[in-house]
Formats: sequence, C-alpha cells, structure tokens
Amino acid sequence: MPIKLRRRVEKGIGVPLVSVYGQTELSPIVCATSPDDSEIDKAETSGRPLPQVEVQITDIKSGEVVPIGEEGEIQARGYLTMIDYFGQPEATEKTLLPTGWSRTGDIGCMDDRSYIQVTGRLTDMIIRGGENIYPAEVENK
Repeated sequence: MPIKLRRRVEKGIGVPLVSVYGQTELSPIVCATSPDDSEIDKAETSGRPLPQVEVQITDIKSGEVVPIGEEGEIQARGYLTMIDYFGQPEATEKTLLPTGWSRTGDIGCMDDRSYIQVTGRLTDMIIRGGENIYPAEVENK
C-alpha cells in the first residue's frame, strides 16, 4: 500500500496498519509487519515470518535455496501447514514437499533481516528469451 494512502487510512481509523502475507493452505498468515516497523517496510514488504514459522526462497527450476536478496518461489513450513487437499492427492503432492515445505506459488525475495517482499506469482510468469517477466512489473512501469 502506498505510504500516502496508508497515512490517510491510519488517520481516518485511528490505528496503525500492518501488512500481512499468507494463504489458506498456511492457516492463513505466514508473515506480518509490526506497528513499529518503518513506513517503508510496511509499504514495500509483507514483514517477517511469524514465530515458529520458517520461510525460504528457492530457485524456480532447481528448488535450491537462493541467496538473500534474490527472487525465487516463497516456501513456508511450520505448525500452520495444511495436512492435504481433501481427496486430491495429486494437488497435495505438487504443493507439499516431503521435507514439510509448502510451495506457495508466489515469487518473492527475503532481505538480510528476514523481511519478505512478494513480487509476483509463478502462474503469471512469462519466460521470454531466458528472462522471467511478471505482469505486475510491466503494469508498474
């Protein structure tokens, strides 16, 4: 959320806003900012993983963990991870890895403070000339 809009909403409702990231398969919040975080962190990130939740960013092709600051697929695990998609073993196998990590299908990066920035969606990614292009990047230019 742009900083100016955040300020206007916070003034209007009288409470600080936080940013969160999650999905139903991860019951449902993985990361959150704190009311004490900077405006930039609240505007540009989804915060840090909740306590007892692990997050990693992996290479889209190899599945290996990427270095801090590099984009890849966001994966999470912890007490919040679903057991399975009811009656859908194939879908479960695509989402839940044997190591307990859940594939979110979201693209993002993690900074050296463990703040997560969501930058796109795997299903929206277009590979053109060996380059990954995300519709959100095109829309924001």
